Amino acid sequence: MKITQKRIRQLIQEELAKINKSSQSISESRKHLREEDKITLADGGQTTWGTEAHVNDLENSLDSLKRMRDAQRRGTASRMAYSQAVKSLQAQLKSAKRYFDKNYSSEV
Repeated sequence: MKITQKRIRQLIQEELAKINKSSQSISESRKHLREEDKITLADGGQTTWGTEAHVNDLENSLDSLKRMRDAQRRGTASRMAYSQAVKSLQAQLKSAKRYFDKNYSSEV
């Protein structure tokens, strides 16, 4: 099944709308996410928030998303949707890296 750009754009916009409609502040939702036992990785595996595996998975996802964004023409709505998703993922990665440095880096 081929997913069209229009459908990808719609899915990204729906996810961003869910984030924006959340009644929690960003810091509260991040704190909640860190407290979860398991995070599902892109390959289907599971790990905890902020571990090296989680940070690597976020970096790989970000690289992939940037490639998809860069394949879109400038000024298009789909590129804008990808750019917003990239920005959101960059914030998650930054937070996960700080959490890793604070909690796991001494173990490595």
